[in-house]
Amino acid sequence: RIETYSKPLTVFFSDIAGFTPMSDTLPPQELADWLNEYLNEMAEICLRYQGTLDKFIGDAVMVFFGDPRTLGPQEDAAQCIRMAREMVAAPKERKVDIRVGIHSGECVVGNFGSDARMDYTVVGSNVNIAARMEKMSAQGRILISDATWDLLNNAFPAERHGEVMLKGVARPVMTHWIN
Repeated sequence: RIETYSKPLTVFFSDIAGFTPMSDTLPPQELADWLNEYLNEMAEICLRYQGTLDKFIGDAVMVFFGDPRTLGPQEDAAQCIRMAREMVAAPKERKVDIRVGIHSGECVVGNFGSDARMDYTVVGSNVNIAARMEKMSAQGRILISDATWDLLNNAFPAERHGEVMLKGVARPVMTHWIN
């Protein structure tokens, strides 16, 4: 049934840097096979860290931590960073890099849709910020928001990146690179 609730989550987005030009060089079936292998590997990594694999959007991956199972906001954010580090390292064997954006905050989670078709997913401005952060990230890097950084209690080495203006977000977002 359609049911939603508000909850603190950490949201992860990634996509493959340079995927569009790469897709122009491979025959369609070879591209499909390659992409499915890549997405399968990302799903396996996600499951190891007990994230909720929300969806694949072409070559993009969306994962969230904190529902239906939570270890608490701080540990959910830490698990997301651990997963992101492994996800950034894994595609290098395939000679590709991914960009990652992560943001934490209150989101609406649950079943969205109609009586005929529903999706268990997350929505809200904090989800949008995570998606926009991925677009601002660099190849092979993990860009996190100050909101996520505050939850991590210096558990991971990072460097301050500074404030960024994200499309559709009225205020600047302070960001950090995870090393």
